[in-house]
Amino acid sequence: MESFRFRVMVVSSFLLLSVINVSCQSQSKKKMEEKFEWSGSLSAPKEYPVEVYEGHLISIDYDQNFKDWGTINSGWGNLGGTVVSGPRQKAAPDSLNITWLSFAEDKFYSGSFALPKDKITALLKTGFTDADNTKRSFTDVVTGLAPGGTVVIWVLGPGRKVQVAQFKAREIRIDPKTVASHDSYMFREGYAERTMDNDMVITDAIKSKIAESGTPEPSDYGDRYQRKYSWKPGFELYENGKPVNFAFEMLNGEMDLLSGQTLQDTDFLKRAVPKNCSFYWKTDKGVEHGIKITAFDEKEIMAAFESIGDKSATLLFKIAPENKLSISLKSDSKEVVLKKGKVQSF
Repeated sequence: MESFRFRVMVVSSFLLLSVINVSCQSQSKKKMEEKFEWSGSLSAPKEYPVEVYEGHLISIDYDQNFKDWGTINSGWGNLGGTVVSGPRQKAAPDSLNITWLSFAEDKFYSGSFALPKDKITALLKTGFTDADNTKRSFTDVVTGLAPGGTVVIWVLGPGRKVQVAQFKAREIRIDPKTVASHDSYMFREGYAERTMDNDMVITDAIKSKIAESGTPEPSDYGDRYQRKYSWKPGFELYENGKPVNFAFEMLNGEMDLLSGQTLQDTDFLKRAVPKNCSFYWKTDKGVEHGIKITAFDEKEIMAAFESIGDKSATLLFKIAPENKLSISLKSDSKEVVLKKGKVQSF
């Protein structure tokens, strides 16, 4: 009998030590995790609003809840609001669980995804250098939701946005009888249609854009906008002008800024097609000018890049006196003039 009790005590002690060891390892891992100041946000195309039914961006010590954020259609890659909650410093997110309603399609999509934590951690840790040669930090992890179940993750800082992952969620059906009462409004007949007809959601500006250039194909966000081409900016400026910086946003939601020697030495890199851009330049007399292309014509510039194909090309900006601007996409064997788009001088 005494022998049996001794064995029980030994086994119990071993189990207790094992639990303590696992707990200590877990606590140690949490302490070893590098922590950063970041917030989670949502994004959706202006033409394709969404609403999250359930959603969590998760790190080892933090859970960003996306439920009750309302209708989101801030523009592809743009912040759809931020929530300041939880610890100021937290580990990089490692997973995403999300279910949402796509209003234009009147469909629900859902998915659980493992994020590239090491890549996100490296960006949050390293940051980047801005046009003033100032060290900047990435501050937001943005989840983009698009038609067809496309999910894209970007890491965002002031003037720079980097895509780190792309996923495909599955279409699902949710039985309205199973949802909580406070979520029942999402399942009322006509809810999606009424949202699409709401002038506060699909504004006059969005309607004008759709009238001018049509609505992007739902598949574009997961396919066409993701395609990258070998290109760089180039400049032919009067009075021996020199570019100072070049900021650009791409159709895949990424954003970058080239300046100083980085702009002078930039080489052909695989990049998505530009959506808009702006740049400053100076004449040899020190007079500074600014040009902003608020929007390239999407169909025109996409067709230009597709016609160049896998050849390297320069997006060439020629400026004559009085800031007369012409833009073309030029490879060694072909030059396509871009005649459309919205331009401002400043």
